[in-house]
Amino acid sequence: MAESQRIFHAPELSRMQSKKLAQIKQQIAKLEREAEKVRKAGIKGVLKQIKNLMEEHGISLSDLGSPRGRPGRKPGRPAKAAKAVKPGRKPGRPPKAAKPAEASAKAAKPARSKVKPKYRSPDNAKVVWTGRGRPPAWVKAWVDAGKKMDDLLIK
Repeated sequence: MAESQRIFHAPELSRMQSKKLAQIKQQIAKLEREAEKVRKAGIKGVLKQIKNLMEEHGISLSDLGSPRGRPGRKPGRPAKAAKAVKPGRKPGRPPKAAKPAEASAKAAKPARSKVKPKYRSPDNAKVVWTGRGRPPAWVKAWVDAGKKMDDLLIK
């Protein structure tokens, strides 16, 4: 029987296929490493061009709005990608429009009236306090000095 006409048995065939598959995987890994080297070399070249242009035109990182100065961002870490689609929505589907009854109910809230001031600063007549919320420093100083709040009332 000639070599070209030889019939392979199933176990021998699978060994040949697994060897070939292993060779292909090695080639893929090698090509991926080479592609990464080429990509890094390209990035280095582009960064060098950018640095040269920045120096030539007197541009600093702060002029670019660098994320390094912002809190919450680590240097060298890419920004989080914006969510393209809200969970539960299909891509490309517009959000539901508000119903007219709901929109008018929200818009129908009455505007709050301005509260009249109750207390006036003894040092500056333009400085007043309504008596609501945290007392201003001048009120606190007045009370700490042992004086009565009634003396600050606007009559």
